[in-house]
Amino acid sequence: MNQNSNKESQIPEGNVEKAERSAKYRKSRNAVPAEKNRKPLLAAEFLVIAFLLILIIAGERQVHRTVFPSFSSINGISVSGLTAKEAEAKLTDAWNKESFTVQENGTNVKTISLSKLDLNYKIDSEVKDALHPSFTEGLKNAFFHSSRSWKINRKCSPEGTAFDTMIDSLPVIKNGQGTVKTEDAYVDLSNTYFRIVKEVYGDSINRDLFRKDLLHAISTGKNTFQYNPKTYYTQPKVTADSKTIKDRVAYCKKYLTQKITYIMPHGKVTLTPADLDKMKSVSKDGTVTIDQNAVKKYVDNDLSGKVSTVGMTRTRTAATGETYTVSGGDYGFTLNHTEEASSLAEDLKNGKNVTRYPKYNQKPNADGSYTDIGNTYVEICISRQHAWFVKDGQVVIDRDVVTGNVAKGHSTPLGVYYVKYKTTNATLTDNRTYESHVSYWMPFNGGIGMHDATYLSSYGGTRYLTNGSHGCINMPLELAATIYQSCYAGMPVIVRA
Repeated sequence: MNQNSNKESQIPEGNVEKAERSAKYRKSRNAVPAEKNRKPLLAAEFLVIAFLLILIIAGERQVHRTVFPSFSSINGISVSGLTAKEAEAKLTDAWNKESFTVQENGTNVKTISLSKLDLNYKIDSEVKDALHPSFTEGLKNAFFHSSRSWKINRKCSPEGTAFDTMIDSLPVIKNGQGTVKTEDAYVDLSNTYFRIVKEVYGDSINRDLFRKDLLHAISTGKNTFQYNPKTYYTQPKVTADSKTIKDRVAYCKKYLTQKITYIMPHGKVTLTPADLDKMKSVSKDGTVTIDQNAVKKYVDNDLSGKVSTVGMTRTRTAATGETYTVSGGDYGFTLNHTEEASSLAEDLKNGKNVTRYPKYNQKPNADGSYTDIGNTYVEICISRQHAWFVKDGQVVIDRDVVTGNVAKGHSTPLGVYYVKYKTTNATLTDNRTYESHVSYWMPFNGGIGMHDATYLSSYGGTRYLTNGSHGCINMPLELAATIYQSCYAGMPVIVRA
């Protein structure tokens, strides 16, 4: 039998009841302290919650405030009790009362009041951020005065022209063009040698950079802007040893070596690589694109001036040996712009070398040569009232003539023209005042032409001044007949002073 069981069985009945009462008493004594300890705990929890509520209310009040609390300042300027707009106005007013000094290498160049620069301070967002801080910052504002001091960037931009006028009045800008112009390195496209021309470091001032730095100094609250002119020298953007130049040379050697040569009246003209570069471009995959507008521009502005000779000033040797100049008239080459632009674009697209004549609207000399006036022509001198017929470089015949009546406004126009056609037995008339029969008629300028005038008793002299023709070249019969026999449509007629 278990030993403990023996002991329990030996306890008297009365003692058992005592033991049960004793156990209940001990249990009730242990329960009383637990209830007493709970009351302080509840009080502590209440205090924490109340403190947090106070913090939340204080923080929220700071976040949603409409005026700055006491002891508030921005950039050292008090804004206590002010709205955002009022604070902006006060800050702007205070800054505009400041003076700003520009110094070159430590020497004062100019001092000016900021109020005279018409600056617009863009600080509204930063002022609002200070007035309506984050919740955390709001808590700091609520309990710590030192946290109510803000530093903001007084961003500003010029309004009107006052700021730029001040900039341009500074010697560094006024004399900023310098003596040497800064230039980037480049590849010479005048020929296919593709010579690299080195960059040039000049002494001209980069006005935009200078202006930006001076404005930044004002924006950051500085009252002095110091500079060294050399700091603002314009720098080359491309140097001779740069990858840009190396790539450019490689591109030129691959795509700008095509030779398109024109046979001109006075020699040959070959397009330069610079000409080609303006009219063609190459994509990364090697596709060549022709700029039709650039082609048209080249034909209209460059090629036409080299090809067209109509009206140009010509310097020539007269049949009598002296030198003279003559301009005007309708004789010479004229370019067919549309056809030439189309042909040039096709040549560029093919990429092959080509030598050809330009596409002409008019080619002088009906004998088919591409020279200008050539060696067969009629030369008429107004002041001498004389005409020469030159054939194959030799004077065939020359005689005195009578040209247009100066007094009546019928002066024969100067210039180089060409015979439009020739005919015999023609009747000349203006349908109003005269009618004249001629044996040989060779018009060269509208209704003005060369013809025989057997009705005249004399030629040459000064009779043309008051008793000349209606503009035609009146000739003795022999002169008109000789010219008629050899002339052709397109033959040059030179009328000089």
